[in-house]
Amino acid sequence: MKNTIFVVIFLVVMASLIFAFRYNKAASSMQEELQRERYTRMTAEENLERAKEKLSSLQSQLTKYEKKSGTLELQVEEFTALTNDLQDRLDQATKRKEALEVKLQEENVTPTDQSVKTETVQGQN
Repeated sequence: MKNTIFVVIFLVVMASLIFAFRYNKAASSMQEELQRERYTRMTAEENLERAKEKLSSLQSQLTKYEKKSGTLELQVEEFTALTNDLQDRLDQATKRKEALEVKLQEENVTPTDQSVKTETVQGQN
């Protein structure tokens, strides 16, 4: 009977050791998995922070470029208005020049006619 008690105790101790070993192995693998998950989460949070910073930087650059674009649009409008004004002035100057040339041609013809008339008038005197 003593031997059977020792055998039963031995079997209970061996079963306890086996269960303890398996539990320790399972706990270790769970701890490793938890560490991997923490590392993955920490890396994801760092990447998210970097992405937020980059987004903020890009938004500020976008705002800056939108302001520049607005300024450039105003400058283009001013340049277009100036160009149109200069074109109008050039057209007016061209019309005046043509009118003056016509007038000059008329005057050139008229003095010749007047000199002919003057010559005939002087010749009659």
